[in-house]
Amino acid sequence: MKGGKWIKLGSDLSPALQEYARIAVLGKGMPTLADRFITDAQLKPNTLKQYRQAAATIKSTFSDFGPDQVRPEDVFRFMGHHDSTPNMANRMRSVLKMLFECAVLSGQCAGNLVLPVKRFKEAQKVFD
Repeated sequence: MKGGKWIKLGSDLSPALQEYARIAVLGKGMPTLADRFITDAQLKPNTLKQYRQAAATIKSTFSDFGPDQVRPEDVFRFMGHHDSTPNMANRMRSVLKMLFECAVLSGQCAGNLVLPVKRFKEAQKVFD
């Protein structure tokens, strides 16, 4: 099941079993990738706190996906859902970009599909 809907694995047994094996591989999904990234991250406490928040949202949104199943339009749509908070949306984009860098290096996907998705323009902070 993906998103509460059944996924057709194939009409022949052998290809269906291969697809099932590809989907069922433990430790290859986006939540696992996010957890591993946060655990291994060498960041300052405040940055780590913000990245944990971003990772939690990413894990929730992409819980049924492996890195090879996410497309740039999925990232674009994800960013669009967070356009009311551009700073946090950009933080989530940064975390996603780093997650996909890890996924590329570990062979879980071919390229970093976050790169074509542009960051939001953030409001300038004015100090007195």
